[in-house]
Amino acid sequence: MISIISINRKFLPLPAKDLINKIAASRFTRGLEISCDPNEEAMMNYMDELVEGCKENNLLFQVHGDSSLDMDTQKKFLDLLTRYSDYLGYPINVVMHTLTRETKEESLHDSQEYFGELLEYIDTDKIRLSIENLNDDIKFMRLDKDEMLPIFYNDNRLYMTYDIGHEIADYGQITNIDEEEVKRISNVHIHSIDPTWDDGWDHKPIDDENDEFGPVLKGILFLKHIKYDGPVVFEYDSYLCKGDNMSEKTDDYIASIDDTSEHFIQ
Repeated sequence: MISIISINRKFLPLPAKDLINKIAASRFTRGLEISCDPNEEAMMNYMDELVEGCKENNLLFQVHGDSSLDMDTQKKFLDLLTRYSDYLGYPINVVMHTLTRETKEESLHDSQEYFGELLEYIDTDKIRLSIENLNDDIKFMRLDKDEMLPIFYNDNRLYMTYDIGHEIADYGQITNIDEEEVKRISNVHIHSIDPTWDDGWDHKPIDDENDEFGPVLKGILFLKHIKYDGPVVFEYDSYLCKGDNMSEKTDDYIASIDDTSEHFIQ
């Protein structure tokens, strides 16, 4: 397995080169997954710099996409990621959420149509659409790993991002996952929760001295059991990491990744 950090616009105060240097100097962190708004020039430029840094330092680069984008914007963004794939020399995992509609039936139907159109457009040797299981939040009822299962049975070109943190937050049945989904896992998200919040507050940094580390460790052992050897994204809210600025918070973030990775990377 390969441990990587989750990046979004909160990291903009930290120069991309400094972020790459911190990752490259770490014990176990070997890449990044970036969430980037294609309509935000600053983030697009930041992503460009990070791609160059990943190439120079042999780090893994992947993307957390946005399924709420209109189709034209989405296709242009995927065109860019295809060029990144050519530059980096490997296919790029692009994580997508299922669409959220008024009913879960509508969410499932519209998600299948949306992903189906994208699959007809992209080069699947360069872009891996990896669909993430979700937990419910305060405003929306979203598709969990069981409810999104028909998406995989209906199209064998799709991959799965198994978000263990979402499963811990709402359901707790980490090992109860359909064999078809196990075969499709190309990416994993992992994070802790704060059970004092209603519905569980996820994307909390992992601390092996915290009571919530048990379910996280169970998830890691499950990944080893199924012989998963792909990326594990430590998906934290970086503002919850310790430090007075983004440089210090990033150091704390990477330290948590490295400490947790000792449990599954030899």
